[in-house]
Amino acid sequence: TMQSRNANAAASFVLALREDRRTPEHASYVLRFTNQDGRANRSPVKHSIVVEPDYAPEASIIAPREKLLDVRLGDTVAIEVEARDPDFALSSVRLRGQVQGRDTLDVPLLKNNHNGPFSSRYQFKPSEHGLKAGDVVDYWVAANDNRTPQANVAESPRQQFRIISPDPAQQPPPDRIAQRDPPRNPQNGQQ
Repeated sequence: TMQSRNANAAASFVLALREDRRTPEHASYVLRFTNQDGRANRSPVKHSIVVEPDYAPEASIIAPREKLLDVRLGDTVAIEVEARDPDFALSSVRLRGQVQGRDTLDVPLLKNNHNGPFSSRYQFKPSEHGLKAGDVVDYWVAANDNRTPQANVAESPRQQFRIISPDPAQQPPPDRIAQRDPPRNPQNGQQ
């Protein structure tokens, strides 16, 4: 039912796709009017509705390129990220990190909605995040778009920093570091 006021009438409904992400929930609409005498338009024009899907954003780590990088406790490593939303806008981009499932890094890189490609750089210092020699940090970038009521989310592939002591003499024994590393899968018979 439309709300009317004088010669104007308005109604609203949510445009959405069904679960197949191709078929609109509402494929068309018609405007039916009834005058003060109770007479209605008999053959209202049918208007088609085309709903474009809202694609998920894209997120990637540009640098460092290594999937596993040894970082001394006192070092600083520049982490460069890129993100974009192919059809609308980004609402947030965050650099995330965990050590053995415990959050150690959650840095907002984007403060306001952003159209087009987004890039940012973060100076990662292990000593500022309560890390110690032997820790292995899984890190990634997460991007949200501005879809409502629920944003589309994308995450980059995870990479790792293995934190090592600034003094090689104080480096934990190799068996202790190995216990913190994720298990490796042998490839082609190599160990």
